Amino acid sequence: SGFLYDDTPDQLRAWEEIATDLSSTSPMDRLLCGDVGFGKTELAIRAAFRAVLSKKRVVVLAPTTILAGQLYSSFSARLESNAVLVEMVSRFRSRGELSKIKKRVLEGKNDVAATCPNEPAFFPCISPPNPCAASSKTNKSNFSANFIALIFI
Repeated sequence: SGFLYDDTPDQLRAWEEIATDLSSTSPMDRLLCGDVGFGKTELAIRAAFRAVLSKKRVVVLAPTTILAGQLYSSFSARLESNAVLVEMVSRFRSRGELSKIKKRVLEGKNDVAATCPNEPAFFPCISPPNPCAASSKTNKSNFSANFIALIFI
């Protein structure tokens, strides 16, 4: 897996359950919790990679811009060697960078994006207050069908 540490029994069990969820035709609704340093992010990275292999795109939502940046770094370090494009939407990005990222998102050219809910509405299906509303510029119902959201709190 490329993970630096051996999986714990709890990680192995959680991954088996997550893998089963990802194989299901039903939407996944799973809460994974644990102390700091016990591999939750590693399991999220594996889930994201599996989603990308299934032609899905992943939005990683974090409660703060700082955590979004940390998750971006972790996901990038683990996934970019597999030709997975990981991006970050953040107030720490320039307008030019954000414009390029938004274009790639709308064209379906990125795989994983880390952000937090108070960032610009790049992901209309998970941005309040009008999730998945129809728009003349984007077919958001089709847009949402290709995304999986991983939410960190």
